[in-house]
Amino acid sequence: MTERKGYQTYRSYSQLDLFLTCGECYRLKYVERIPEAPSVWSIGGTAFHSCAEWLLKGDLDVSDGTFGIERIVNAWEVAWQIAHSDVVTRPMPEGTDPDPDTWRAADKGRETPFWWRHAGPRMVGDFAAWWARSGLSVFSLRDDEAGHDVPLLEHELLVELGGVPVRAIPDALVVDEHGQVDVLDYKSGKADGVRRKDPFQLCVYAAAVHAGLGFRPTWGLFYGTRLAEAYPHDLSRWSTDQIGEMFARFDADELAGIYKQNPGRHLGLCQSKGAK
Repeated sequence: MTERKGYQTYRSYSQLDLFLTCGECYRLKYVERIPEAPSVWSIGGTAFHSCAEWLLKGDLDVSDGTFGIERIVNAWEVAWQIAHSDVVTRPMPEGTDPDPDTWRAADKGRETPFWWRHAGPRMVGDFAAWWARSGLSVFSLRDDEAGHDVPLLEHELLVELGGVPVRAIPDALVVDEHGQVDVLDYKSGKADGVRRKDPFQLCVYAAAVHAGLGFRPTWGLFYGTRLAEAYPHDLSRWSTDQIGEMFARFDADELAGIYKQNPGRHLGLCQSKGAK
């Protein structure tokens, strides 16, 4: 990995996406490091990701009816507590109450921790049922030092794209019915948003897989937890070289201190972070 100097040791999809959306929002979050008000949905999404990983690793057995449901509920409670602890140990705006009941909640405040306590386990159960009928399997690589195969779930890839160090952590790499490796990413937001979501994130992950593992997935899936459906995307829209060019331009602009504010709907986020 090339040694470099700058604000960030590694670039990432989330950094690139925010920079392209609004450079000023990026500056406030990653350069000024102004804490953002915590949200209930961030805990819920993280908890789902943890439970999904446990399920695909085989650490969460849901195969035996009522006992499987009980295990899902218990796993959700553990995952929720871990996610909450992770948030409250980070810097938060002064005066923030650590009680998530006081945090921002989706659907005009309706999706409270109580809502997630009931909806979360259902989402995990629906995911388990979807996975069982999907025909997918987890892609694994041989770890010679460990002496066994390692499933690529939340697997960190540290690569170079466009000469820029990039860190990517796809939710899962899976093998489909055609024997091809696909990128799978979970989305716990509203169903309509997941259906319409641009596959750029999946393309970035495919480019990172290409750079790090030597092959490039041609398909990716956004799995929407609300309707327990997966939405496939052709990842040929952006090549690995094109993704690399985007990271190179982003890296050069950011190091030069060029932060363009987008006057659209994301301006409110900048203002909430204290932008002038």
